[in-house]
Amino acid sequence: MFNEAARYLEKGCAASLKKPVFIIRNQEQEMGGLQVRHFKLKRKLYAVLVPGIILLFASCTSTPTVQPEQEPVFYPPSPDPPRIQFLTSFSDSRDVTGKESVFRKFIVGEEEADSIVKPYGFDIWENTIFICDTQMQALDIIDLEEKTFSYFMPTGKGRLHKPVNIAIAENGTKYIADTGINAVLVFDAENNYLRTISKEGGWKPTDIAIGTDKLFISDLQNNSVTVWNTETEELLYSIPRDESEEARLFSPINIALGPKGNLFVSDMGAARVQRYDAEGEFIGSIGSYGDGLGQFARPKGIDLDESGRLYVVDAAFQLVQIFDEEGNLLMFFGEPRDDAFILDLPAKVKTNRTLIPYFQKYADPSFEIEYIILVASQYGAHKLSVFGFGKQKE
Repeated sequence: MFNEAARYLEKGCAASLKKPVFIIRNQEQEMGGLQVRHFKLKRKLYAVLVPGIILLFASCTSTPTVQPEQEPVFYPPSPDPPRIQFLTSFSDSRDVTGKESVFRKFIVGEEEADSIVKPYGFDIWENTIFICDTQMQALDIIDLEEKTFSYFMPTGKGRLHKPVNIAIAENGTKYIADTGINAVLVFDAENNYLRTISKEGGWKPTDIAIGTDKLFISDLQNNSVTVWNTETEELLYSIPRDESEEARLFSPINIALGPKGNLFVSDMGAARVQRYDAEGEFIGSIGSYGDGLGQFARPKGIDLDESGRLYVVDAAFQLVQIFDEEGNLLMFFGEPRDDAFILDLPAKVKTNRTLIPYFQKYADPSFEIEYIILVASQYGAHKLSVFGFGKQKE
């Protein structure tokens, strides 16, 4: 079973563009209806590409994602019962519209696709996905209903410099954390600039989470999460409120609110996820640094589904781990199959139910989707990967 998964990784490692890859070993048990994989991750180090080559590839126009007919990719791999299926991905406008870019043809006279260049965070509002593209200094906008792809490049006070994360309120108000100017820019549902949120004394906002009456913003400079009143945008307090070592934050990169209102913080500096209640009181930690069961090397984006399961992106392991409400590892997904990497320096993960109708057609007829999982990768052929969480039909 898992030896087969290890062979997949070994093959993928040999065929990859010389990047760190992790060989996985495991034992198995059942927990909470999901297959639990007790795994050991073992690095194989390869030569690093010189910066010039990386820049060369980054500046080139990406080719369309080619998805020939093939056997469905399930996690965990056969013969275990599948719980997650890779459905499709987006890397440029052709993956959305199915045709060449009219904008690019008009401007530069070439029939080439508009690309998702270097995505990080993203959020979903109604039927549209808004992606922070750090290299484009823009939002990449995918309208699934209209099947359109566009860029949002505001000018003036609302200009984006290095947008890393976005959170969208129910009314469409957008909060964008921009580390290029160390501020949070606010736009309305029609993408009109409203205002800029700044903090006296300086800060480096990296992510935003929207609560009922509070706005949570992670601050990498001061190793904290600031909490603001949603209506007045008055700074209320900072998290952690406890000065103990266990409650401390070292490098809070990404944050998420759980269905019970608890705040989860991806602390890359301590290689763990910290959990606090809505008032900032420390509850506990999930994970630690290492290559074993439920451990992390470079945790980044996090999200929680309606059942309270926690999803954690690990950019070093290049996969996503899923934990239950108690912090127990349930399973992981995204490791390479058939010499191909799906996740390539992944940064953000989001779960969603409303988008199921747009991706149901990609699901295997024997697989029933319960909700969608989206993962953004900063490199590779799958800039925004779409997975379906579910189970085999009875």
